[in-house]
Amino acid sequence: FGEQLTLVDCYLCTMRTWWPGHEWFQDNAQNISAIADAVCQLPKLQEVLKRNEII
Repeated sequence: FGEQLTLVDCYLCTMRTWWPGHEWFQDNAQNISAIADAVCQLPKLQEVLKRNEII
């Protein structure tokens, strides 16, 4: 993601939890997986991501 968090960044975190799953995104869409990993590490999103079983 860039300097400012966007809705698309958050969507990528959710999207990779759907079929075909995390492993597929790591193997076949490394850029998407890297963005989602970075967004999932943001402290301000931890509570909502955990509550929704995204992390």
